[in-house]
Amino acid sequence: MILNRLFSRGEDTPAPQPSSTIPAELVASIEAATVTWRSQDENGEPRCVVNIVSLGGFYFDGPGHAAERVARHWPELHEAACQRAGQLIAATIAKRNRDSYRPERKRSWVWDWME
Repeated sequence: MILNRLFSRGEDTPAPQPSSTIPAELVASIEAATVTWRSQDENGEPRCVVNIVSLGGFYFDGPGHAAERVARHWPELHEAACQRAGQLIAATIAKRNRDSYRPERKRSWVWDWME
């Protein structure tokens, strides 16, 4: 069995199954994305522009829209992986939004003498 696999010419090897994992290059580019908030749309909602190295710049309209964009730029990915990438883009935007509104810690007068 093992020798047959080593010396076979690939006739009986099964085709690789599509995986729902996101490639490391795509994860790295999503985590390094630039998120910019623009003026409001016609409904009064703020618009978010996301610029991702491997996907380009686009207005974020939800995880489904981002998953469609991932599927266009990465056609070899399985649909589940594209959905997960869309959710990762949404989570990255949410984290950047939280971080930008997080107030700085106020300094306490008790500890000012240490500097």
